[in-house]
Amino acid sequence: MLSFGIIVFFWLLLTVIPVIFFYFLRMRFKQQPISSTYIWDKFKDLLSTGNKLRWRSILLLVLQILALICLILALTKPLYSKETLIKPGICFLIDVSASMNATDEIDNDQNNITRLDKAKILLKDEINKLPSDTDIMIFLCASYAEPLNEPTSNKTLLLNKIKSIKATDDEFLEREVSGKISAWLKIIQQKYQFFIITDGGMDLKGQKITNLFNSPLTILNVGKSRENIGLNGLRLNNLNNEKSYQAQFYIQNNFDMNKKIKIIFKKEDNILKQLDINAKPGITKHQIDLTGEIGIGAYSIEMIDNNDFLSSDDICFLSVNPDPQVKILVIGKENPFINAALSYNNILYSTSDNFPLNNNLENWDIIISNYIKIPKGIENNLLCFGEIPEDPSIKFGKNVNGILKKTDSNHVLLRYIDWENIRVLDSPSLIVDSDKYVLSNINNLPVIVAWEKDNYKYLVCSIDVFNSDIGLSGSFPILLQNYIAWCVPQNDRQLKYTINAGNTIIRYESPQWKIKEKNNIDIKRQGNKIYIKANKAGIYNWEKAGETGTISVNIPLNEIDITPKIISLKKQIINLKPDSTKINIPLKKIPLSLFLILIIIEWFLWIGLPFKKGRK
Repeated sequence: MLSFGIIVFFWLLLTVIPVIFFYFLRMRFKQQPISSTYIWDKFKDLLSTGNKLRWRSILLLVLQILALICLILALTKPLYSKETLIKPGICFLIDVSASMNATDEIDNDQNNITRLDKAKILLKDEINKLPSDTDIMIFLCASYAEPLNEPTSNKTLLLNKIKSIKATDDEFLEREVSGKISAWLKIIQQKYQFFIITDGGMDLKGQKITNLFNSPLTILNVGKSRENIGLNGLRLNNLNNEKSYQAQFYIQNNFDMNKKIKIIFKKEDNILKQLDINAKPGITKHQIDLTGEIGIGAYSIEMIDNNDFLSSDDICFLSVNPDPQVKILVIGKENPFINAALSYNNILYSTSDNFPLNNNLENWDIIISNYIKIPKGIENNLLCFGEIPEDPSIKFGKNVNGILKKTDSNHVLLRYIDWENIRVLDSPSLIVDSDKYVLSNINNLPVIVAWEKDNYKYLVCSIDVFNSDIGLSGSFPILLQNYIAWCVPQNDRQLKYTINAGNTIIRYESPQWKIKEKNNIDIKRQGNKIYIKANKAGIYNWEKAGETGTISVNIPLNEIDITPKIISLKKQIINLKPDSTKINIPLKKIPLSLFLILIIIEWFLWIGLPFKKGRK
């Protein structure tokens, strides 16, 4: 269908009328013969050149009119529109969670065939059935949805990529997968029919994933009914008791009868205890009594000679790291109130008269500035007394005198704070923007303010500590401890670095904290906040300024139960109607090209053809 973008230019076609009018007006001059030219006029009419000149003028007029029309058509931006059908694509979601590593059968060469192996065979069969022009997309799904490829109809490429698919040790998290697929659909803006190949081991039993799509969904179930037994939840109790310890753990027995298993409890490569357990069906809790020194290190509890259908859950890990220490640098003049507030076992603080050169502060978790000018570009958690960082959103106000009052804020820094009618004399107030947390004020003017910026946390106290009762208050050390816990949250030293595969945890560490292993663990950093996620169970080693420790990653408890869960749909729609889309082809270049051609022809007719001029 032909359409025009700017039809108002069609009014310019009326300019053809004055062009024709003035052309013929120029031809109206009446010529009268005179005696001296009468005979010659008779001879001119007998010649063909007179007619040629007349027809040449008319042809030039026609070419001018056509050129004008072409120029006007180009200005109207003509379009040719047509409807075309877009065939829906096919998207496969492949479950690669830990239970897909379960053995389903053994082939003739005594090789284990896992559920993932069967899923790959199903996937290849489905791809080979599709027409050659079908767009195909594959996502690997567990605690994430990772694309295996870009949408493509190249089956050979896809079949080669399928060979590289491996199962992880994490679980199928439906919310995470659904969120990633939904975001992808919004970007791609194309209809897809979805196939999920899974053993049904989803955390929400398929409710979220099956309700996600407006597009058709087909579920291909894999997995045979298998019995399995696995370990989870290793913990150590009574670590502060020098005489006795106790290791606790869980056994999940999916057999319908008691199972006798052999357990060894180790620290690194040293066996601390070995025992036999008669595990009842279901989840049962067990303890191992220990004596002697346990201490810091990587522990594991493992089943030996266990012949079931999933081997990766036969071992469970635990990391016991050194008690976390918060490193604090106090810069400025001596302040006994600050020193007393920092006298705790988990705090290691040093003092300095001035900020170090080049603001190299990455070795410290917190910087306390005590009545000293703060240089630009400090990238760290900052607690300021008597000075403020160079920030356009905060500055000193007028001096105040009066009683220090806590605001109504529910901020974590105000936990257990009671200023107990503390009087403050001649201290500057603060002028701050609305994005700051005003924690305390005097006469309704802010004097203690907190905020966050670029994942660092700031606390400014403008009160003169030496000219008030705040340093003697029992709430002053609580404020500092609240600030330290806000910047570097403290975790149980076992739970801090013992996590489930696929789960993302947040920890607070200095920039020097690093993981030695590069594979199967993902670390993302924002300031002193780090996000840790591992997809394979095992022990990972970290280091920080001479300190070392471990991270333990275990298979989630849900993945130990490898019984297939059949996920069915109330209504399955197999076919999608093709989408239609409008394709607009701009035609502006065509009339412009004709305009140029007509102008060139007119020019040659006007001056005469070059090859004719060359003739004698």
